[in-house]
Amino acid sequence: WFLFARLLIESEGPAVTGVVAAFYVVPPLLLWASLALAVKRPSVWNIGALALLLLLRGGSLIDVQRRTVGTARHDWALSIVSELLQPLHALHAVFGKTIRWRSRRIRVNGIDDFTQLT
Repeated sequence: WFLFARLLIESEGPAVTGVVAAFYVVPPLLLWASLALAVKRPSVWNIGALALLLLLRGGSLIDVQRRTVGTARHDWALSIVSELLQPLHALHAVFGKTIRWRSRRIRVNGIDDFTQLT
């Protein structure tokens, strides 16, 4: 679904594109950097900082879910894995134009231009 978001953002100006990219790129990169630091240089401070980051992150997501949906359905492990994989999804959206929808492979040429491959 990043592919569709990328296509929509391309029609905006560079300022909007930059802000949206920052909101989607910076958090996973900070999480990766924190995780790498805690693994590469394990210390009480680094592991504690990672634990605090994960607690604040999880708490914030639970709070947002409670305020918007009324209940929290947060799975902390899947949420972290999902966020860590976001840069790969973004790269796929930049370089890949083929998606799989149900049992079909579709090439997305533009916001309203699709070609069914199979």
